[in-house]
Amino acid sequence: MTPDSVDALVLAYGLQVVFIVSFLSCLAVPLPASLVFMAAGTYAATGELSIGGVWLAGLAGAVLGDNTGYFLARTAGSVKPVARFLARRDAAMARARDFQEKHGGTGIFLSRWLVSPLGPAINAVAGIGGYPWPRFLAYEIAGEIFWVTIYGGLGYFFSASAQAIADIAGTAIMLAVSVAIAFWLGRTLWHRMPKH
Repeated sequence: MTPDSVDALVLAYGLQVVFIVSFLSCLAVPLPASLVFMAAGTYAATGELSIGGVWLAGLAGAVLGDNTGYFLARTAGSVKPVARFLARRDAAMARARDFQEKHGGTGIFLSRWLVSPLGPAINAVAGIGGYPWPRFLAYEIAGEIFWVTIYGGLGYFFSASAQAIADIAGTAIMLAVSVAIAFWLGRTLWHRMPKH
């Protein structure tokens, strides 16, 4: 999806696309939620959308998506074959499990905005692992408020430079995720080396 097609979608469908993309991205559908949110913030700055509406649509979609993932995993996780399948499905689940075990609620908060590619897997791990829903909800909402404020604010306040900011933000997120993965991999390999 190109930035131009994101702009066209946001302009044509407004708050509905903000809500739907926020919701689906929290269920691991590969959509550019941050870019959509920045575009919506840009249109709010020009008066074509309401910044409050953008903020609420993004927050509502993300919270509903996160909780849908949490409860689907919690329900499916109670079925042992499904739990085993989900737990071994891919490396993202393993990274998410390690991340959540290490960081707990803070990991849920950070996975909403800083390491957002892990967000859907963190939702599943929290659901399967029986992480208390009220605590999940509190950390998840706090993280999503942070996310909508950052990306909506970037689009709103820097609407003239939105594309450059989107590129920088995307690069920064990928760099942060890459550094975290490299650190984790290095640490794992270091601990597996034979000690003499």
